[in-house]
Amino acid sequence: MRYSLASSRNLKHNNKTISEAISAQDITDIPNTNLAEALQYIPGVAITREAGEGRQVSIRGNYPDFSLVTLNGMPVLANNDSPMDSRVQKQRDRSFDFNILPAELFKQIHVIKAYSADKIAGGISGTMALQTINPLDNEGFKFIITPEVGYNDYVGTGAKRYSSLISNTWNNWGVLASVAYTTRESLEQGANTFRWRNIAIDGADLSALTQSQALHLTQGDYIVPRGNRYSVWQATQQRFGANLSVEYKNETTHFDFDMLSGFLKGERHEYHLYPRGDQSTPIIKGLTTITDIQANENNELVYARYKNARVATESRTQEINTAYQQSVLSLTQQVDKNWKVSAILGKEQSKYDIPYSNKIYTQGISDVTVDYRKTPFYADINYSENLKNPTMWQMHHGDIEQYNSNSEYTFAKLDFQYDINSLITLQFGVDWTLFENKMYNAQQNDIFFNKLTNTPQQLTDLPTSYVSSQNAHKNLQWLKINTNEALKLYGIDPYNIQNNSSSITTEAEHIQEYSRGTYTLLSTEQTQWEAHIGLRYQSESITSHTQAPYSPISYSLWLPTFNGSYFINDKWRLRAGLSKNYSKPLLNSLSFDGSNDTPNSTNYTFNSSLKPYLSYNTDISLEADFSSRSTFNISLFYKDLDDYIVTTQVPLSEISQSTTPDINNLWLSNAETAYQWGAEISLNYLIHNSDWGINLQTTYNKGKVTYYDSNNGSAVFKKTYLFYLK
Repeated sequence: MRYSLASSRNLKHNNKTISEAISAQDITDIPNTNLAEALQYIPGVAITREAGEGRQVSIRGNYPDFSLVTLNGMPVLANNDSPMDSRVQKQRDRSFDFNILPAELFKQIHVIKAYSADKIAGGISGTMALQTINPLDNEGFKFIITPEVGYNDYVGTGAKRYSSLISNTWNNWGVLASVAYTTRESLEQGANTFRWRNIAIDGADLSALTQSQALHLTQGDYIVPRGNRYSVWQATQQRFGANLSVEYKNETTHFDFDMLSGFLKGERHEYHLYPRGDQSTPIIKGLTTITDIQANENNELVYARYKNARVATESRTQEINTAYQQSVLSLTQQVDKNWKVSAILGKEQSKYDIPYSNKIYTQGISDVTVDYRKTPFYADINYSENLKNPTMWQMHHGDIEQYNSNSEYTFAKLDFQYDINSLITLQFGVDWTLFENKMYNAQQNDIFFNKLTNTPQQLTDLPTSYVSSQNAHKNLQWLKINTNEALKLYGIDPYNIQNNSSSITTEAEHIQEYSRGTYTLLSTEQTQWEAHIGLRYQSESITSHTQAPYSPISYSLWLPTFNGSYFINDKWRLRAGLSKNYSKPLLNSLSFDGSNDTPNSTNYTFNSSLKPYLSYNTDISLEADFSSRSTFNISLFYKDLDDYIVTTQVPLSEISQSTTPDINNLWLSNAETAYQWGAEISLNYLIHNSDWGINLQTTYNKGKVTYYDSNNGSAVFKKTYLFYLK
């Protein structure tokens, strides 16, 4: 542990920028199930969770899409998803999903918060540099096998984890192989509240309300929650990872070849209960009576009682498969006492498949009360009917879906270092990246069971073995359906959408990106201070072969950087950084064209002039080593975010003459600016002559950005850009 802490501290202190580091012992000493779990102990880093374990990582409160991830020196992207992402479950993004890879395969995680020109550009919130285990990290023969078990009290079963490593060294050569395997079940349950909107109530009996209340409802003055779900998510998951490393090292040459594989497979089941009538409210037009309401001081409808209202369930089953492959060859050669050359050549491929994702909706009628008066986050929802009585439910419709997305990186980098003298060093280099992403989505939606049989279908029409009580939720119990078996009963193939007679809606996208960068960095290290001044030139071309194959997005950027350190004494140092960085438009921004919202008379257009997000960064950090066992750090940062991408109206000059009149034309544009600032404090103290230690950290982030209405492209109001306390 002492060696691990020293290794992490040395990596942080020897880096020319403000950063944090975790070494191998930190990663494996605490039972982290994946890389995200290991990263959560770093100041300024937060993680999102999926099925009880970490998935995506946020640096300084920024969106995970704005963090660049490198693995063994090259940029990477691996996408999974979450069923809790609602409508954007399969939304492609630039955030690396860390739950794909086991933590045991890695020796080092370096989080770089202040940018320097010699690093790969593209992460306005920071860079997470991951490094796998190498054989020459430990000399001689090593064999390790580690079993672990875990327990989930919701599912009542154990999780199993096995990891093993074998390595050996022969003089300057070393070979290492490591594997890790995890199998687990998970269950989560709770309440979903989403899409609070101003909704004008129509078709309900409001005679029991006051005249003022009825008027406010019909005029849409109240902000109404459209999603009021009680939900249960169940999942089984298997994760496998393997790493092979061959390494050679002598006084002048360092050669390393790494192969990394990761596989994540699982099956998911979701069960939802919610009022789902007109405009996703509980209202059935011409039947429902609203007998009582209450609104709070923000005009939010926090309580409502409905008579003869719509109640619905959703049963969903899904299979997911993710495969990750990477190969990296790196070489460093000390040519002579002044010159050093380094090269990296890498290939990465990530595939994410949903072979099937199937839903069945049922609906019934019940009196309903929706109550948010105790808390805005967890509604108290009550129904008058017995929700476990199959006679109250009617089979409504089914949706089936198939999806896959493939990402691929090809990367090359060449660096030169020339020591002008003992105090001044010149670095320069070039890098080249080709990134491709292909997506295919096929759906058969709104398969109405009454149309298949020419008669209304009751839940009682299913075999009793296909229906069971959902008893996992602590508030209410309702019926769930064996989705795949029920679909087969109606002649629908749940596993291959192509075998069904219903019409198929497809969506495909192919995005290709070329990135070319060149940089120079001049460094000087004096007795009490050091400075690093750099400049990077970045040129990029992004082509959406589906949306605009002949109108690629092209741009060039100059990215200046300065990073300096002042050594106050042997214990204290002051660091400062000034830099400019960028993040590419999100992948979903590059497939904005082609979807028309007919009810709202809206046409969405691809913007071939789209530019990346820009960030102008100021970083200051005060660091201290009180001893080999105790450290302290306080950091302040400020970011000006420019060319922020939002939904706006298409300028008249860009609208085709053939466009239908009275259509609302929208696109994504760099029309907004934002800012963000924050502070981080961390203290690590190991008690002398003891195995005990204390780690304290706190982070505060805040910012502002203008919110734009995605339905009409108008600026609505300023809102908190990011707010994160840790």
